[in-house]
Amino acid sequence: MVYPGQKHGVHGPANFVLTHELDLRSGEDHRFEVVGGNESATGTGHTASAVKEISPPRPPKRSLKIEMGGRKALLADRDLARMCYQSFVLNGVQYCRPHLLIYCHLCEENNGCVREDCDAERRELGLRPGGDPRLNARAENWEAEISEAQLQGRLKGDLLRMRSGGRPSPSDWSEMTNELKTKEIALKKRLLADVETTFDEGASQCCYWACAEPDEVKLFKCSGCGIAKYCSKEHQALDWKWEHKVECTQSVPQFFLDEIKSDRARHLYGDYDDVD
Repeated sequence: MVYPGQKHGVHGPANFVLTHELDLRSGEDHRFEVVGGNESATGTGHTASAVKEISPPRPPKRSLKIEMGGRKALLADRDLARMCYQSFVLNGVQYCRPHLLIYCHLCEENNGCVREDCDAERRELGLRPGGDPRLNARAENWEAEISEAQLQGRLKGDLLRMRSGGRPSPSDWSEMTNELKTKEIALKKRLLADVETTFDEGASQCCYWACAEPDEVKLFKCSGCGIAKYCSKEHQALDWKWEHKVECTQSVPQFFLDEIKSDRARHLYGDYDDVD
């Protein structure tokens, strides 16, 4: 049985209209082709002579946290919970939870391959790319800037060793490392300031994978994480069941949220001892 959810219509010639309804109980997207319709007297409706249901799109892979048994199973092991909740999955793409980056040198993780696999699967299924366009673009920009800074640091070290015949003096080496550390702290302060802005802004599209019109002007923000957004309460409920239930901040154990807060405070003061 189909319960009324969000409906969309794609109107073509007078004898064709495509609509779909979302089954709030199963999360399936039911599509119907209405053929042989005529415009009503007001010019705003259609009278259908035949209705044919079209197969719903095949869903992508579900969140690994759900496949592992959900929050209750993850919390049974503190180390497992820390490892799993380090990531935040949004529409199939995995970001680091503290900074919402795909490649993060502070969290020492690179989820680029996960994103590539997600996008390849979405293309095969005829779906839009995973994640969120604004978050993805931001992650790409920071990855490029951080990688460039790391490359420049390595080149400076190589150049100093080459000029000194492989044995730079302690004073020259100290001067170089202090210069690089100053630049690194400045870059990370900009990054952490951007993290705060990103958490305030949240996503730029409806985060439910099956949304046909994700670029709605008015989006509802998840009150739990403030990041995920939805075009309707129906899509929020469907995504909660599909993925967001185990990804939302309110599902993250408090001990791990405390660790994130502590690390962020230390990083702001230039203490990166937890980063190899």
